[in-house]
Amino acid sequence: MPVSLDGETLHLLGDSVEIDGRISWRDPSFHGQCEPLNAYFLRGREGVALVEAGVAAHRDTIAAQLARLLCEGEKVTRVAVTRNEPDVISNLPNLVTAYGVETAYTPGVINPLDFFDDASAHLHMKSFGVDQHPALPGTRIMLGPDHWLEPVQTPLRLLSTIWYYDNGTRTLFTSDIFSSATHGQGAEPVMRDVPVRTTLHDRMRRHLLAKFDWLTFSNLTEIIDGLEALFSRLEVDILAPSRGCPIVGAEAVKLYQSVLLDVLRDLGRNRPAAPAAQPQPGAQDQSVVATNRMIYSGFNTRDMGDGMHLLGGCFHAQMYGRSFHSHGTAYLVLGDEAALIVDTSHAKDAAPTADYVRAHLGDRKLFIFPTHEEYPHAGNLGGLLDAFPEAQVVGDVRNFHLAYPEAFAAGRFHTVAAGDSIDLGGRTITFLPAIIHDLPNTLWAWDDLTATMFVSDAFGFSHYETEECTLFSDELPTPPTVADSKQVLDLALYWTRFAEKEGLIGEMERLFAAYPPRRIAPAHGSVVTQPADLAELMNEALHSTTR
Repeated sequence: MPVSLDGETLHLLGDSVEIDGRISWRDPSFHGQCEPLNAYFLRGREGVALVEAGVAAHRDTIAAQLARLLCEGEKVTRVAVTRNEPDVISNLPNLVTAYGVETAYTPGVINPLDFFDDASAHLHMKSFGVDQHPALPGTRIMLGPDHWLEPVQTPLRLLSTIWYYDNGTRTLFTSDIFSSATHGQGAEPVMRDVPVRTTLHDRMRRHLLAKFDWLTFSNLTEIIDGLEALFSRLEVDILAPSRGCPIVGAEAVKLYQSVLLDVLRDLGRNRPAAPAAQPQPGAQDQSVVATNRMIYSGFNTRDMGDGMHLLGGCFHAQMYGRSFHSHGTAYLVLGDEAALIVDTSHAKDAAPTADYVRAHLGDRKLFIFPTHEEYPHAGNLGGLLDAFPEAQVVGDVRNFHLAYPEAFAAGRFHTVAAGDSIDLGGRTITFLPAIIHDLPNTLWAWDDLTATMFVSDAFGFSHYETEECTLFSDELPTPPTVADSKQVLDLALYWTRFAEKEGLIGEMERLFAAYPPRRIAPAHGSVVTQPADLAELMNEALHSTTR
């Protein structure tokens, strides 16, 4: 049943799951409780909108809830999502197909529907008739003459994130923040009581650190100041996170806001923020942000030798007045008896990726290793699972059951941890801790035959021409620079501008000493063939992001 949060205007959709070891953003102290995974139905005089799409595992539940709520002739024409992550958008293709969605409002410049293999073969979803609009602060999504959703830039985020404020119900949709509240078996999935402050502080602290692990070694002053300004400006009666119980009631909302600020003051290594030398991405004039584009420039492959292949797509990015290319690379590693795909390539390339893998796989067993669940790394997982019905997924596979329920139930997902290894026959892949990451349930990997380290979101740097998309670092016409790396860090790893870097650099040095790489294979940069030189460049780029 949908749960009313404000009369006939706002309803909670989705369902709850029991918290266990399969969910990465909950520490063991939450096990046995129930976690709501949310979408929100918002009715205005100018139609119905959804905030968040929910998870694929709950598609039938959400469809039944919408059937109860929609009046004759009503359609779900608009969906606004706060993040392009599986826990908020993996049900989006089902909504598009079933309900006539015309517009998706999203953070950033990538259409989230492009990440799904069954939808994304149609470039930018034009055959679906779905328009993607970047949700820009300062704009309004009109729901009626005096009723709107306002996109709100949040200073507390990991990946690209936008919050929304509904002026009609005074609801702030807060994505993965204010998401600590759970409920017992059979209880209402809404927090309507005012909790004890000390209990809430401990609970919120533990919950934040499960995903935002960088908070403990970062200067959070700028984030705290930004949140205080936002909370002062908006009158909020309901906090509506993408997961966890919504918080209903002005008194409870004020307490949650106050406790969040206290937690950040306690966690951070806080000091007055240094003024930025230039405007940062996300803080620029929205007329500049509105011109941002990422244009897909096609599928590429390269035989790297020694049974290793590069495959994937590249984007021509026009961001904040700059023009450059950014990789989205996967790697195929062939052993005598088995093969491993590191990340999945882009969902647009499901068919050519499958064809290329099939042409080289032979009778080998196939493992798929998404370094983490974010769609630039796992967006083609569904396509690979369909193309290779015997393939098995390995990695930190928490949360994947929410986006791929059938494959998970079929036993195709297998957990590995840092230190574990897989023998491919003639070469061994060892899984490593991800020192630099966005989602903390990321893993890196090491190939002993070629001394190649697969580093996911680390060692990213841009290039500038289409003919450079598959070149190694020593083949580029212009050597990578600190600015090329900082460009990627600013856009992809938001937290690095607040974090103290020496600890990270020390961890990297220790990992390189234990596994000395001859090559470094990133997802968002050229294959590095000069590890020592590029490691120094990466260190400089990390320091250059500090605010």
